[in-house]
Amino acid sequence: MKFTTSLLAAATAALAAAAPTASNSSNVFSIVSVRSASPIHYYRLSVYDGGLAIGPKQNSSCTVEGTNYASFFKSDDGGLYLYTDFPTKQAYVDLSEEGAGRLRFSTGVQPIDPKYKRGPFEFIQGKLFFRDGDRDIGFQACPLHDGEGYSVLLQPFEELAGPSCLSFSAFVSEENPPIKCLYNDA
Repeated sequence: MKFTTSLLAAATAALAAAAPTASNSSNVFSIVSVRSASPIHYYRLSVYDGGLAIGPKQNSSCTVEGTNYASFFKSDDGGLYLYTDFPTKQAYVDLSEEGAGRLRFSTGVQPIDPKYKRGPFEFIQGKLFFRDGDRDIGFQACPLHDGEGYSVLLQPFEELAGPSCLSFSAFVSEENPPIKCLYNDA
């Protein structure tokens, strides 16, 4: 029993040490939706129902009370992570027609289906994009079924995912000081 407990503790410590972290607080940012004359203009993205959203209250506990947006960092290899304590939460996307660009999060060690991609994400002129081969893919927002906001998806196809969806620019806003949250829906 002592051996099993020791082995489990060592494995957990090794995973924590191997997980990417924001190398310094200047690498932490929030994502702001920009779409003039629309209901999604100038909102910070929040974590909602395992993905990202604009508008609904996120289910989180943050170092600054009342925070209703997500904080991120990008690893050197283009991985997009929530700025949170262990376990790390890394973004992945489904670019298939069925997935319609759905963006979700998993723990860094949790395997994902081979049809999903973890990145790379990149910054171009202050905006966040997903890089797929030679394409830079932007973002869209589609109304949630409960009318409380918008689900955030990538826009891998020319057509939007639905008639009420809106494409938007995902601007990066440096966090100073960074706000760390525990996300219960990611």
